[in-house]
Amino acid sequence: AIYLGVGSDYFPLKTFTTCAWANSSELGSGMTHSGIFSMTFGLSIFMDASGNFGSYLDDNGVNPFSVYSSSYIRDGKYHFICLNFDLLKRNMYVDGTLKNSSSSAWLGVSRWPTYPTVIGTEINNSTISMFKGLIDDVRVYSSVLTASEIQRLYAEESTQRKLAEA
Repeated sequence: AIYLGVGSDYFPLKTFTTCAWANSSELGSGMTHSGIFSMTFGLSIFMDASGNFGSYLDDNGVNPFSVYSSSYIRDGKYHFICLNFDLLKRNMYVDGTLKNSSSSAWLGVSRWPTYPTVIGTEINNSTISMFKGLIDDVRVYSSVLTASEIQRLYAEESTQRKLAEA
């Protein structure tokens, strides 16, 4: 895991987009899910045990819950995953395509603002959520990227990745 400072470096964060390229073909031994990116104990994106992209929001203990896409990403290929939030809705994108949108309450704060921000695990479950695979180009935007902006990022970078993998 890579540590990137503490939650108070990012919060309050009321609207945001976070994106990353992730490549995995399996969960680590004994893992229940694989954390891709986690900002304190309140916001994370991960791959669940079924290989689907998931997101978790815990807004200071108010209505914490996870939302999952139906997109299988544990296939040994790079996938561009993005989560954005606009104060009312959580949108999950895989490879430039919206896969799930759900209403979510978020006050933009965290219960534990001094917990670290990490890549490669979930800080609240680091012993059972280490990511087994590759993570690249993690980004956090303090605004909500539009669907066309996410599609453009995916199109630009997927072409480069395909050339590099050839």
